[in-house]
Amino acid sequence: MIYCTLCGIHITGQPGETWLQEFRAIWVESDLVDHVAVSGVGRRSNNDDEIFGIAPDDPKKRYDDDTGPGTTIDVALTPSRPTIFTRSLDEDVSAWGYGFHASCWSIFTKYSIPNLGRLFAACLSMPTGQEAFLNWGHDYGGASILEKGFEVPTQDTRLPDPRTIPNPFRSDPFHIPTVANAIQQTARLQNDIFLSHVTFNTKALTKDPFFRLSPDILQLITVLLSTSEIHAIRLASPVFASLQLSERFWASRFQPGHEFEYIPEIIDHPPESWRAFYLSLQIWALNDPHMANRKRIWSLAKTLHGLVSQMEDIPCQGRPLQTWFETSADLDDTSACWHTAACASTQPNDSFLNGNRVLRARILNFSPTLMMHRMSVSFVNLPEGVFVSGLVLIDHSHERYVIGYIHEGNMVDIHLPNAQHIQGWELALRTSGVKAMALIYENGVLSSWAGDPADTPRWRLAGAPGLLAIKAEFDAIKLVKLSRQGSLDELSWRNNCLWYPQVPPMGLLYDWNKGDKPPSEFKLPFTGVFFGEIDDMYSSTLTEIVVWIFDVCYIAGIEFRFANPSHNRHLGNIGPFDQEFPGRRNFSDSHDSNVSFLIDGGAGERLKSVEVQERGATLVGMKINTTFNRHVQTPGYPYGIQKGWVTVQPKGSRIVGMFATCLHQRRGLLGDGFNIACGASIVQLMEEEERQRIQRHRTGGSCPVHGNANESFDLNQRANCSEVDRCCHLAALPYVFSIVDLDLDDLAGFATRNKASQSSTYASVVKGRLYRRA
Repeated sequence: MIYCTLCGIHITGQPGETWLQEFRAIWVESDLVDHVAVSGVGRRSNNDDEIFGIAPDDPKKRYDDDTGPGTTIDVALTPSRPTIFTRSLDEDVSAWGYGFHASCWSIFTKYSIPNLGRLFAACLSMPTGQEAFLNWGHDYGGASILEKGFEVPTQDTRLPDPRTIPNPFRSDPFHIPTVANAIQQTARLQNDIFLSHVTFNTKALTKDPFFRLSPDILQLITVLLSTSEIHAIRLASPVFASLQLSERFWASRFQPGHEFEYIPEIIDHPPESWRAFYLSLQIWALNDPHMANRKRIWSLAKTLHGLVSQMEDIPCQGRPLQTWFETSADLDDTSACWHTAACASTQPNDSFLNGNRVLRARILNFSPTLMMHRMSVSFVNLPEGVFVSGLVLIDHSHERYVIGYIHEGNMVDIHLPNAQHIQGWELALRTSGVKAMALIYENGVLSSWAGDPADTPRWRLAGAPGLLAIKAEFDAIKLVKLSRQGSLDELSWRNNCLWYPQVPPMGLLYDWNKGDKPPSEFKLPFTGVFFGEIDDMYSSTLTEIVVWIFDVCYIAGIEFRFANPSHNRHLGNIGPFDQEFPGRRNFSDSHDSNVSFLIDGGAGERLKSVEVQERGATLVGMKINTTFNRHVQTPGYPYGIQKGWVTVQPKGSRIVGMFATCLHQRRGLLGDGFNIACGASIVQLMEEEERQRIQRHRTGGSCPVHGNANESFDLNQRANCSEVDRCCHLAALPYVFSIVDLDLDDLAGFATRNKASQSSTYASVVKGRLYRRA
């Protein structure tokens, strides 16, 4: 099935409306992606399962021309894997590209034809879904739906059967005979029904501030205002209420930015009375399916024009590296060790169902290592939101290093307190690209954010201070992957994973049921929960653990309940599960349940280990063991409950948290974590590192919200600090974690060693407060 790139409705060969069968394509031959052409008007065959369409290669030709279509091309439309159409010299030429209904293309190009190369590259940057359905980040005016039945939610059609497309979506949006008839039949009206019949005395008029303006200026104001604003000002102003609206005003309602801008044919064939035609539209056009579809597609065309226009005269800067899209550039240095932050990045030969796809790669080298003074982050506006498009790095001598697409009018600066060697960045990553960035200073403190990181998974791309080189990878519009050159010994769980809701702190060990090393790639983040803040301060009040089970056996979530309900937290989804839950039920006797386990946190009972049972990519069984030799176990998978069990045994002193890769995500509910629709695919235990020693001393400074960091500081206040990621109190927090990590026998020795040095500082924990003393 093939769908229109602009409107999201089928390009079909099924009998019915002719306009649904007619199409144009923007296309290339094989790997000649710099030579994009637009075809003539072709017509789809009756086989909707074919991805190919035949069209004249001359854009001025049609399939049904009296003189014939001329030379035709057999073009593959919206391929999920375009690399299969590239060729060697001895292979046949393959044409491939993206299809538009001929009517939609006419609407899209009514006022201007965009740069075909940029339009083609923009299409290449969008996932195709399961059925050649481009995901632009919008819902096609109601024609698409977000399918949650996949590992990553995928945009798909709401109208899979072309025979059942509702009338407003199947009506020709370009050829609308009723518009031409209405224009021809319009006659002038004798009275202005918008003219108020209320009379105002001279005193009322002279008190109106607008009374001092000339009629010409008043008429100019009406042209600039929207119709709703005209209604409002006529209610508020006697002068405007008594003003007769001119034909110029009514004509302006059909100009760009006003309510009937989607009727451009009236500009070429103006009516006898603009006012009369406007009022007639209020009667017949609002319920006309052709006009409804025109309005929908006009809005989509504006959105696509807005996207492509942002690409005009914006090159991808930096030294190019070879990709499948740019084959003439230099090859990447395979000997270099790159640490890469990426999420759901599709390989060139894989189907591009969701996530992102790299088209261009750029590199910056620094010799000596970069001493950064300022970073400027460039952004681009897309239907899905605002994304990072490029970076400008400025060193201590004010030399600029530029990489990516730079939009000078849409940039955010991060100023460093002093020129320094940074460790790297923390990135807020979505499957489609980078939403926000922050610097990691030389001392490990995080800067303010450029962009909005809220409810977005994080990647800490950090290493030893000093950058030798960075590599950035892009689609046609935005940044999708960022790498820093480093060494293998710098790779760690903390700096090499996608985390949600935030990157975990230092001083933790990680035990994973898939091995000792983190995954090599991510489509979904590790979603985490601590049983009592990061320093385990609430574990003694843990009273109950509840495991929630969906569809007989799938582990949907784990809930931790405390004596104080405000401390309750959970990982995954908490039942009961209604019909809106995104998981698919597999069992005919499907039912949900939960297993409750009372735990005596006050008496010192803690989690000892966790055993999990996997079935495919999901968890179907779980057993939690405690230090009191007790356990709780879920019912388990009904077929072969003794198979597939893995024990996750902690290496550290005690378990303080749990992480899971969650199979499904419900958009808009990121605050509750990435949901487990049919169970988690990976479970990871997070532990405290035994006897973690403090390696970094406090450097001083002040919190921009709470003042001097040397003052006593309530740990709970930090959660309320709007600038918590760059709060200088962060430097003091490792002391708290370290004290918790220390054995009780070693705590006294720790305090004694620090107190013995009068010039050093030491920390003590008293009733949840941190005190720093000289």
